[in-house]
Amino acid sequence: MRMKKQQSEIRHRRLRSMRIRRRVRGILAGLFLLLLIAAGADLLLWNRLPISWREQITGALPGIASVQQLLLPQGARSKSFREDEHSIPLCIADPGAIPEYSGEAYPREPYAGEPYSGQADSGKLYEVLHDNAPDFTQYDLTHVQGENYALLDALGRCGPAMALLDRSMMPEAQRGEIGDVRPSGWHTAKYPELIEDNFLYNRCHLIAYAMTGQNANPQNLITGTRAMNVDGMLPFEVQVLEYLDAHDGHVLYRVTPFFKGDELVARGVEMEAWSVEDEGSGVCFHVFVYNVQPGIEIDYRTGDSWQRG
Repeated sequence: MRMKKQQSEIRHRRLRSMRIRRRVRGILAGLFLLLLIAAGADLLLWNRLPISWREQITGALPGIASVQQLLLPQGARSKSFREDEHSIPLCIADPGAIPEYSGEAYPREPYAGEPYSGQADSGKLYEVLHDNAPDFTQYDLTHVQGENYALLDALGRCGPAMALLDRSMMPEAQRGEIGDVRPSGWHTAKYPELIEDNFLYNRCHLIAYAMTGQNANPQNLITGTRAMNVDGMLPFEVQVLEYLDAHDGHVLYRVTPFFKGDELVARGVEMEAWSVEDEGSGVCFHVFVYNVQPGIEIDYRTGDSWQRG
């Protein structure tokens, strides 16, 4: 009889403890919702929370995601990141509008102050999107601060990286080693006959180290070809860096890797930049840079590669 009574008391204590925990989670979720409202329901804040936290919050308050959307300005709602079945942010521009890479020829002249046009007989390394106008919203211009990096998805892939850049963020120290970071699809592949420094892949920073000093950050590094990194992205990065070096203003900057389906290597990156104080007269571009290498075929599902022909 005494044993049954003790068991009943134990069950009662457990049930009471569970109810208390549920109430506490509900209170915390409510407080977090109030913080979102006070902060303008900042999507970047929400997206940077650990996934487990987001699951607990949405479990306690199932309507929080829809409430958050209602609180956003109309422009911000229409421009929010789309997600596929794996909850991976896609390219902000319509992926269907990005043509398949049509060839491997492109200008090889060194950077001379302006990005090369990309025009070539059989192909080009980048496409201009939206008439070269960035897809930023008024919400982006008024809410984005500092650096923002998406969490890695279930396949270990990067999402968009966005920052409001200024000269004070540029590092003075030399860049350190990043060899310990292995982005999704990473392989050490050498083609000395085709590539000047032998290696097919670079660990490509979405937001360049020279802009913010972010170095061995897995949320900022993707597997990219030497051509994409040096011939494709660098000229646009130099535009931004030269502007920041010569002006006291800010540049709103976003780089979004585009992964097709479950592929581990990005097909390319979307790059957007807008100089804020002069309303884009200093820096303004919106391009998609292909992740390709002349003479080499790439299996974007795995990162495997082989010499063409």
